[in-house]
Amino acid sequence: MLFKVNRKADQLKRAEKQSHHTFDVLDFWIDWFSETQEQIVSASKPAVDMEQLRQQLKHHRQLNSEISTERQSLRDMIADAARVAREIGSTLEGQQAILMQKVDNARKLADDTAELSAERLAELEQAFALCRELDESYTELNDWMDGIFFV
Repeated sequence: MLFKVNRKADQLKRAEKQSHHTFDVLDFWIDWFSETQEQIVSASKPAVDMEQLRQQLKHHRQLNSEISTERQSLRDMIADAARVAREIGSTLEGQQAILMQKVDNARKLADDTAELSAERLAELEQAFALCRELDESYTELNDWMDGIFFV
């Protein structure tokens, strides 16, 4: 009987340890995606200067790539969290529901952040294409006017 009690206590300790670790990692991802989303929302409008716009675009492409990488890591973590939830289901039932809610929140936040980032990237790319077109048109017009007035 004592052996069964000790074994059950060990299972509870192990499940609680796994649960805490999983919660901590999910909290990290939730914080990371929240901060990244705030960074995107508070980003400045596309620059008018071609070089500044080029830098904005370069920076956001890097951020977009990082978001993709972090989303993949989160997906891997979610798979681990599902396994932990199954394992703790029989020992820490209340924790299982909380864990799955946190998983859903992290997944939604990651998806929303990726969508927001894709929209920002599209906006910057469109602005850059327009800026380049205007720059080329301005150069052509300027050359034409120089030819008319300075011949």
